[in-house]
Amino acid sequence: MVVRIRNTELDWCGVPVAADRSDSVAAWDEAYREYLAFRGDPMARLAPAIASDPAFALGRVFRATYTVLAGRPTDDPTLQADLAALTTLGADTAERERGHIAAVTALAAGEPSAAARHWEAVIDDSPRDLAAIRFAHDVYLHIGANDARLASSTRALRSFGVDERQRSHVLGQLSFALEEVGRYDEALDAGLEALAGDPDDMWALHALAHVHEMRGDSEPSLALLAPDADWTEHGLLSSHLWWHRAIRLVAERDLDAALAIADGFAYDDTMAFTLADVTSLLVRIEAAGGSVGDRWDRVVDTWQRVVARHTCGFLDLHAALAFTREPEIAERWRASQRAAHRPPRSENDRLFVDVVEPVAEALGHLTHDRGAALAQLGSLSTRIGELGGSLAQRQVLDVVTNTRIAS
Repeated sequence: MVVRIRNTELDWCGVPVAADRSDSVAAWDEAYREYLAFRGDPMARLAPAIASDPAFALGRVFRATYTVLAGRPTDDPTLQADLAALTTLGADTAERERGHIAAVTALAAGEPSAAARHWEAVIDDSPRDLAAIRFAHDVYLHIGANDARLASSTRALRSFGVDERQRSHVLGQLSFALEEVGRYDEALDAGLEALAGDPDDMWALHALAHVHEMRGDSEPSLALLAPDADWTEHGLLSSHLWWHRAIRLVAERDLDAALAIADGFAYDDTMAFTLADVTSLLVRIEAAGGSVGDRWDRVVDTWQRVVARHTCGFLDLHAALAFTREPEIAERWRASQRAAHRPPRSENDRLFVDVVEPVAEALGHLTHDRGAALAQLGSLSTRIGELGGSLAQRQVLDVVTNTRIAS
């Protein structure tokens, strides 16, 4: 006999978690700590609890949220199964979980701003809900909502005491939020404080890398991202941290070292965000006068096999950059973009129609009608931030056009 303990156990932040099994709450704590450190496989950690505990809504919320943010297609079977289960659970769970369900349902429907509002409402009622705090933070990054991310992170910090481990994670988020609005001194202080509280806080380390990049400070950047660093256990962020080191090396004209980092990536890796970093890095090396040989052939081939397409503007931007080398492929890509988002219905549909598709089109024209391409990109400059990602990442548009486009 299963004894219902729903809403009687607290997670590591002291927030009640709806579940029928105590080991589901333990799995939640472990998975979320793994996620914040970019270590292990939180999805695998949660899978047994999701399978054995129908009441464990947050496990499915986590999996569905990051399936969407990873750019997976909305008809992904696991995503659809999670959304169906959450819909069925519906009113038969706690209010906190209902807020999370509403948020991820909106996110999957292509309404990220509405999703963020639902998570902010959860935070209103549960200020220590670190999951809602981080979900909102990641959604804001997805849509380039810098001011909202800063306000959310600033508010969240008030809910955690100076001696609490969770505070460092919120500080790491705040550091990144401050950097993205140009408050670099404050961002540096917050990031350093976060790392002092938890040296394993990779998001804080990442935020500091962004501060140094935006300031053009190579010495502290290359010292922070030392060549003997070992981030292999930190999953996806490991590749991105190496990308940060590489683009600083490009700025210092050490193109051979930057290319060596590029060759450390697997060019056939279909993980979309890793492939976006590889694409951006090759663009920067070429723009600095380096030769990348036949590496573009492998990158273009891999982008064609990536399933994360036409769901995330940031990812489609990088695919379009790669496809500028192959006009026929680029045209097929743009045609599939148009087919995926007609007529515009959701927020994400409108983003693709109004911003992503014209940016991809302009990139395709750069080699044969540069003036028209630059004019079109310039007309979109105030909306480039909506593609998501960071300022440093979007600066690849400045690199490829040799003019100020990104914002």
